[in-house]
This record gives sequence, C-alpha cells and structure tokens, in this order.
Amino acid sequence: MLLVAIGLIISVAAGECRPSFIPSLPSSVHQTRRNMEGVDSVPAPTTPPPFKPRKSRKLLFVVGYLGTPYYGCQRSATAEPTIERSLIDAMASENVRLIVDPKRAASDWKLDLSRSARTDKGVHAARWVLAAQVQPDRTLGFEEYRSLLNEELRRRGDAIEVLGIQRVVPSFSPRFLCSSRQYVYMLPASCLAPLVPIRDDFALSDVQPHLAAIQGERKSFWVTREDISSLNGLLARFIGRHDYSNFAKGVAAGSPQAMRSMDRCEALDEPVTIDGEQFLRIEVKGSGFLYNQIRRMVGFACEAFLRRKAGDRCRLVQLEDGQCVDIDSLLERMFVPDAAVRGHILLVPACGLFLDRCQFGFYDRKPSGLPLRLDAYDDMAEAYVRRAILPEVAACSSRAAGRLQEDVFDEWLQMLHMKIQCERGSWWEKWKEARDTPSLPEEDQGDEGELDDDN
Repeated sequence: MLLVAIGLIISVAAGECRPSFIPSLPSSVHQTRRNMEGVDSVPAPTTPPPFKPRKSRKLLFVVGYLGTPYYGCQRSATAEPTIERSLIDAMASENVRLIVDPKRAASDWKLDLSRSARTDKGVHAARWVLAAQVQPDRTLGFEEYRSLLNEELRRRGDAIEVLGIQRVVPSFSPRFLCSSRQYVYMLPASCLAPLVPIRDDFALSDVQPHLAAIQGERKSFWVTREDISSLNGLLARFIGRHDYSNFAKGVAAGSPQAMRSMDRCEALDEPVTIDGEQFLRIEVKGSGFLYNQIRRMVGFACEAFLRRKAGDRCRLVQLEDGQCVDIDSLLERMFVPDAAVRGHILLVPACGLFLDRCQFGFYDRKPSGLPLRLDAYDDMAEAYVRRAILPEVAACSSRAAGRLQEDVFDEWLQMLHMKIQCERGSWWEKWKEARDTPSLPEEDQGDEGELDDDN
C-alpha cells in the first residue's frame, strides 16, 4: 500500500495523470501559460459571430422623385419599378443597411409602411412623406444615412432623392395623420391659345395640317393677366365641399367617398418661364383626392375657358347621351352626379402634375416628444423642383428650347380643339382610327394621374 501511494505521488508530479479531486484550470489560463512559455497559440476561429441587429425604430423620409419612369409610388406585385420598391431596395442594400432582415424588407406589414399620398404613373413629387419601421445595423446620424441612400439611388439609376430623415413615434402614420395635400399642375400657358377653326368638310387628311396650325398658334401666344383671371374664375368653382363623382373614375355617385373638400384651386398670377416657354402654376389643396380628379378638374376648366373665349359658335356642349347644353349650364351642374357629364371631361397629360407638399396639422398641434420639422426641408424641396421636376415638365412641350420630340400637349390640345368643335360626330371615330388609339384618353388604362389618397 505504501508503495502504491508513493507511485501515485510520483505520477502526479510528472504530469502523467490528474486526480479527480484536483480542479481543472480554464482553457484561457492554459493558453496564457503557453504564450508565456513560447508555445505556439491555437489559431482563433475565422468566422465572425452572428450579427445582432440594432433595435428597430420608426423613421420618416421626405422624398422627391420623378414619376416618369415608374409605375406609381406604391409597391406592387404586378407592376415594376415603383418608387417604394426602389427606395426599400436601396435601404436594404449592403451600402446602406437600414434594413438588415430580408423578410422585413419584403413585407409592408413588418415595415409598418405608410405614405402620405399615392401617386400613379407619370406624376412627380417634391415632398412625399414615407414612414417605415427600419432596423439599422450601424450607429450613424440621419444626415449620414441620407447621403448613403442618395448615393445608392444614384448608383442604381433611380430618379429619386431623399431630402430628409427624422425619427417619429411608433404610432405615426402619414396616411391617417396627413390633414391636407397640395398638388401643382404646370400647364403650358399656350394651351389657352384661341381655337384653331375647323372647316365643315374637315377630312382625315386634314389632321396633320391642323396639328401644325395648333403648334404655330402656340408659338405666337403669350398669356395675359385677363386670361389668368378668367381661368381663376373657373377654377374657383371647385373650392368648397362637393360631390366629385363626375371628376373621378369608379366612384359611386353620391357616395361618401365622392365628397371632397377643396381649400384652394387657383393659378398664380405670374407665369413660370422654363426654357423660354410660359407655364401656369395651378395649385390645388385639399384633404384628399380621387383617381384622376385633379387632371379632370384642370382639363374641364381649360375646355370651359376655350369655349367662352370662342364665343357663341362653341358654347353648346354635346354630352355622351346626345343632349346639348350651354357651357354655363354645364358649369352649374358639374357637381350633380351624371354619367354623361363624367364621360365628357378630357384629362390633361400626367407629366404636368406633381405633389407639392403634405401637411400634418392635427399631429403638429398634438403634444409629442418627437415633433415634425418638415419645414426644415423646404429649401431643398424647392431646389429639387427647379432642378428636376420643372425641366421634366418642360420636356413634354416641344416649344421648350426648340425640342423636336413628340409634344404630349400638342396632341392633347388637338383632341380638345376637335372635341369642342366636332364633338362625337363621324370625324371623331376617324381621328381615333388615324391616331391608332382604341379608346379616348380618359379611358386609357387608368395608368396616369393621382390615386385616392385616403384608400
């Protein structure tokens, strides 16, 4: 027994074995001892530990964009690209990483996505507001994230610019808290030029000469203060609360959805000159708008202006059901639901329309720890309008800088002139066939204009 005990003591001293009652040291201690003794250390693992995202937070984005290359602003599974899709993809990119979870980026519900207005194809925006519950993975300031986002959007070739970012309370929803929206329609002043007369024997071969005559009339026309005052007299009829079912598509007459309140509808006294051409800035402000409502309002006001200016020969209006009414009588009944009146109104082109600003009066008056500061972006928004939106609008008009590409306003004016002077006679069908347009512009797939902001 004594010999066994002595052998055990010798073995322990030699390090051949360790009795169970001797506690083992942590591996870090052995690693430190080996380093001190000059023994090669065990290489550290090369795979980084899984990243744990930062806590999500609700951010508000003030955005300007050109709507021409997009199928509207809202994400859609059937139409791409859209403003929201492009913006969220940029947020989730490796260069920005405001959204690190792919499942969150793919779900409007997980992002708690909400926007102040929904604009459709061809409509621009200067101060569009989007709110999203993002999950940033880096500690950066809002201005740094804005720079990263804009750099990524430019790299992707998007016509989108983020003007500002700020934090809001988790319950903030631009859709429900937006108290008013203001749109602007930039109408070429030459659209108010006098009608080009049409002969009684007008034939299909006269379409192109008539178009050339309209273009010549536009080139020599300059708007007067009397013209603007007369147009404002017509636009003022839209102010107040009315049934706008005649100025929208797919809205039941007399329904609560058709009732809209307009606080402002007027053209500014001073025209805006872009590349040598005059444009009228028509501002329309209200709580919400129906699909194509503003474009129909402006189109109807232009038609009434031209009919009144032409005198007695064009005052009689032929409606869809064949009845004929005086233009003043039609103005009196424009808010009386009537399918014949609704089908009569011609849309102005979408390229002249942009969302100017959104206001959150109810939220601003509410005591909150995170007040909105949207006025801080006004200078950047106005600069964006001058730098991007106005040149895009001017590009629709061939008068601007002598451009020779197709002028959508020329085509719209020709339709309006013919509609006023020919109405829906046999020539109307021939003209549609010549232009290869299977339907009237107001029935054109519903792919241009502003969408209902409240749905």
